[in-house]
Amino acid sequence: MNITQTQLIRHLKKYQQVFMTASQLKTTDLPGLDIDKALVRVDNNENLLIDLLIDFSDNYTNSPEQILDYLSAPNELALKSLITLTHTIKGLSAGIGLLELSHLAAKIEAAAKQQNDIEIRNLQPDFKAAMQIAQNTINTVKTFKAPDAEKRAYTAEELATHLKTLQQHIDSDFSVVDETLKLLEEFNFDEESLLKFKVIKNSWKTFDTSTMRESLNEWLNT
Repeated sequence: MNITQTQLIRHLKKYQQVFMTASQLKTTDLPGLDIDKALVRVDNNENLLIDLLIDFSDNYTNSPEQILDYLSAPNELALKSLITLTHTIKGLSAGIGLLELSHLAAKIEAAAKQQNDIEIRNLQPDFKAAMQIAQNTINTVKTFKAPDAEKRAYTAEELATHLKTLQQHIDSDFSVVDETLKLLEEFNFDEESLLKFKVIKNSWKTFDTSTMRESLNEWLNT
């Protein structure tokens, strides 16, 4: 069966709706989050937005301290890391509606590129405050997330079977992919495997079957 991109998107929109939480985000006070712009970026899929906000929080909550680390011992390598960090935060936070945080990250990135440590130091407190506001909002958003399925142990053979099933049906049978992802949600992954699974799951949610296919191949070959 030959599947077109249009058919895939149509199916996944229906798939995503099944897992959406009740529409509470628009009626809740969420400081620092432009909910309307954020929802536009994820095609009004609230559950996907919640996942993206939580992932952002998990990875970048400590970034204000990382800026201080640079200021305490500035060097060329630390400067490059700071530029990369703030550039990444600028893009990610804008994409999920944390616009003030994105604006401040952009200003710190620009100052870092000019090696203006005084400006970076002046901006860091505002950035830290914006990150704290974002973190508080994300903590509120977490309460809207559906509870995770109960996790269980699994064998390498069981995992490989499910990954191969995804490989075989990614372009032919959407319902099989949906059900297989639900089964994998129950696995008690270690940290490394959980990151791999998140890439696969989010690729499916965002219609990126190319990334999903590459990730499956890499996982099966490790």
